[in-house]
Amino acid sequence: MILLGLTGGIASGKSTVVDILKKHGYQIIDLDLISREVVSPGQKAYKKILGEFGQGILLEDKTLDRKKLGEIIFSDQDLRKKLNSFTHPEIFKLLIKRIVWHYLKGTRILIIDAPLLFESGLSKWVQKVVVVYVPSHVQLQRLISRDSSLSNDSSELARKKISSQQSLEEKKRLADYVVDNQGSLDDLDRKCEDLESWILKLKMPFYSRNNILVCLSVILLILVLYLKF
Repeated sequence: MILLGLTGGIASGKSTVVDILKKHGYQIIDLDLISREVVSPGQKAYKKILGEFGQGILLEDKTLDRKKLGEIIFSDQDLRKKLNSFTHPEIFKLLIKRIVWHYLKGTRILIIDAPLLFESGLSKWVQKVVVVYVPSHVQLQRLISRDSSLSNDSSELARKKISSQQSLEEKKRLADYVVDNQGSLDDLDRKCEDLESWILKLKMPFYSRNNILVCLSVILLILVLYLKF
């Protein structure tokens, strides 16, 4: 199985690329969705977050108020690290389960959609990395135009949001393949066709790191099931 990492930045158009690839039949694991699953009521990470931040970060339905929590950790690196220490291990465990499931199902190409692919260290476990890129001025313009809470008068807030992530220039430098998304949707469609041509030419080395990860995960899963019975 070929594991590909797909990442970008806020307002880079990564989600649009994901939608196009899904329409073309690619199997994609969305780490944003997994991160929501692990903090749903009753989950281990959810309980740890409540213990640290209190009941004030809950909505009426007892789910996390992600916007409020984001505001709390936005300018506090220590709190952000603490939150990550609660969620990242649970995200990784669920990710491994999903990868193993695809491996056993016979999925040939599996794409991991991860906004923090490099920051989380997941880039080490995929065969290739694809980055959806736009220049910083385009990123800023798109973020302001799409976010109703921002305006030209609050462009400084938009810049802070962008700077809170690893820069797209750095991600571009680390990428194996770059989808330049400065143009129109039609341009992006054509560039996704080029991306798919590149993906189909990839070959999986037998002793790749992600093959080892999957094999070890399958063995661990079998052991867990064996011990249960």
